[in-house]
Amino acid sequence: MRLVLFTFAALLTAACGADSPTPASLSTGASSTRSIAAATLLTPTARPADVATAPPNVIVSDRLPLTIWLPEPLAPLDNAEAETERALWIDEFAASAPDIEVTLRIKQPAEVGGILATLRSASLVAPGALPDLTLLRRADLAAAYASGLVQPLDPTAFAVIDDDLHSAVAALGVIDAERVGLPYMVDVLHLALPTEGIADAADPETWRFEAVLLRSTELLIPIGRATPLNEVFLAQYRAAADADLEALPLSAAALERVLAFYETAARDGILPSDSAGLTAPTDYLDRITGETAGVVTSGLYLALVAGDYGAPRLRYAPLPTEDGTLTTVIDGWMWAITTADAGRQAACIRWLNWLFEVERHSRYASAVGLLPTGRSTLRQHTDGDYALFIDALLENATLPLDDSVGGAAARAMQSALLSVIAGESSAVQAANDVVGAAPIG
Repeated sequence: MRLVLFTFAALLTAACGADSPTPASLSTGASSTRSIAAATLLTPTARPADVATAPPNVIVSDRLPLTIWLPEPLAPLDNAEAETERALWIDEFAASAPDIEVTLRIKQPAEVGGILATLRSASLVAPGALPDLTLLRRADLAAAYASGLVQPLDPTAFAVIDDDLHSAVAALGVIDAERVGLPYMVDVLHLALPTEGIADAADPETWRFEAVLLRSTELLIPIGRATPLNEVFLAQYRAAADADLEALPLSAAALERVLAFYETAARDGILPSDSAGLTAPTDYLDRITGETAGVVTSGLYLALVAGDYGAPRLRYAPLPTEDGTLTTVIDGWMWAITTADAGRQAACIRWLNWLFEVERHSRYASAVGLLPTGRSTLRQHTDGDYALFIDALLENATLPLDDSVGGAAARAMQSALLSVIAGESSAVQAANDVVGAAPIG
C-alpha cells in the first residue's frame, strides 16, 4: 500500500511548551496533523490577543484545533499500514471539514504517563494540555468518569452508529447508567485450537460441559488472572444463572454446577495441574497442540492466525458452558469526549461520525488486528465465517465485572474456584462457603 506522507505539527500548550514537531512513528508523545503550512504551530485558542503577541515565525490557524489522544495499542508505532490509514484520516477529514484542524497524539494507555494518569494530572496543573477526545478501555473510562474527566454523550448524536451495535457492545460505554463512551474496537474471549483433532469445533454442542468431560479435551484457561473473578468463570456462571450482562446474582445451584465442571476437569487432568498459575493466554500459546484448546482474546487469535507468534494455524471455538449456550466476556476501546467546550464537543461529534463510516472503520480495524464494533463493519472482515462466529458471541456477550458490583461475592467465588481445582474443596462445599459469605441474589 502506498504510504501517504503528511506533516506533523507540534501542539503548543502551557504544559508542553513549543517542542519541535516529532513524527508519530518515532515517539509515543508525537502528534500528526495536516497543517496549512509546514511550520504551523497551534495556539490553545484563537483570541485576538494571541495573534497580537504571537512570535513572527508562528502562523495562527483560523481553523478550530481538535486534539485527539490515541493509545499505542491502537496506533502501533511499528505498523506502517495503520500509520498510512491515520495519514488518510488527516487528509480526508480536512477535505470534509476544512474548518477543523485535527492533531493526533500517541500515548501509552497505562502506567506512569499513561492516558488516564495524564488526564488526572493535567486536569489539576495544566488543563490546557488536555485532549478534546481520547480512547479508553472500559475500566479506565469508568475511573475517568468518576473523576469528572469525561463528558456524557448526547444520546441523539450517534444514532446511526448506535443502531448498528449489539446491546452488550453499546453497554460497554455506559457507566452508572450514563452514556460516556462510544465503543470503537472490541476484544472477545473464545477458544483457539489446532485445525485438526476435534470435529465440529465451532458447534456449541461440542463444548457443553458434559461433552468436554467425556472427550477429555485438555483446556488451558488463565484461571490465575488477577481480577476479582476469572472472566471465563464469570461468563460460564452468568450463563448458568441466566444473569444479565452486568449483574452477579448469587445462585447456589448455578455456582455448584459450574464448580462441579471444574472439579471433574481438574481431577481428570482436563485442566493441567498448573492452571492456577496461568494468568494470561500468552503463558500457554506453545501448548495449544493436538487436542488441547486454550482461551484467547480475539485480538490475540487474529495475531496468531496472521503468524505473528510463529504458532501453527489455529481455528476458533466458543467457551465451554453448561448447556452449550454461546457466551463470552467482551472489553474494548471507547471514544470519550473530555472537553467541556460546546464548540469542540460538536467538532468531536463530527469527527466520530466520520470515523465510523463502515469502510474506514473496517480498514483501520484490519490494520491494527482488532474487531470493529458495528455489525455492518464486522461483516467486512476478510474471514466471513469468523465474523459470523463473533457476531453470534456478541449477541450473547457479558461485560467485565465492575469492582463496585458484587465485590465480596466475586472474591469469594474466585477463592472457591481455586480451592476446587486444587482439590482442597468439593464443588458442593465450595458453593456453600460462598453462599455463607454473601446473601443469595
